[in-house]
This record gives sequence, structure tokens and C-alpha cells, in this order.
Amino acid sequence: MKQMRSILQMRSILSIRSILQMRSILSMRSILQKRFKVEEIFRILRDCQGGLTGIEVCRKHNISEQTLYRWKRKYGGMELSEAKRMKTLEDENSHLKRMIADLVLECDILREANSKKWRGNSLEACRRRRWL
Repeated sequence: MKQMRSILQMRSILSIRSILQMRSILSMRSILQKRFKVEEIFRILRDCQGGLTGIEVCRKHNISEQTLYRWKRKYGGMELSEAKRMKTLEDENSHLKRMIADLVLECDILREANSKKWRGNSLEACRRRRWL
């Protein structure tokens, strides 16, 4: 009985530890995947132009210097409306690229299916089987 209780206690301790570890991993993942909106990026860049050094701005907003300089290079001479427009175009472009990849894959599958040898004329065989 005592051994059984100790085993059950160990299982519950291990499950609690695993839950805590998963929570810490998920919280770290959300920290690592933190994304800034375009308005926030412009506010940070204004802080940098307002007299604060790059290091001070990075510490204040918890970003790396590399990120700050990448944002400066990307959004340097833009207005906020231009940056928003660019972001929507980038999103649309990635969506279209995904659509093209799906269509190319579908086209390759159809080509492979059509390349197989059918008995007789493939169009007639399809009609007989009522595929077309």
C-alpha cells in the first residue's frame, strides 16, 4: 500500500512538473514571437529620433539593436500610411504565393495522373467511367 501511494504521489509530482515546464515553454515562446504593429514601430523610431540613443531605446522597449536598425532601414523615410500600405501588400503577396504553390502542386498531381497509360484513349476511358 505504501509503495502504491508513493508511486501515485510521484506521478502527480511529475505531472505537475511537466505542466509547469510546458507553461514556461509556452510563455517563452510568446516572448520570442512578440510582434510589433506598424504604429508601435513608428513610435519606437520617433523615440530614437527624439534624442534618445539607440541603446536606450532598445532597453526601454526590450528589443535588440539589430531589430532597431533593421526597422530604421525598412521604415526610415516612410510615413505611417505608406508603411501600413506596404504591410498589407506584403500580406497579400504571401497569400498569393501560398495559392500559387497549392495550384502548382495540384497541377503536378494531375500531370502525374494523366501520364499513366490507360487502355485505349484516355479521354474515352474517362467518359466510360463517367469521370468527365
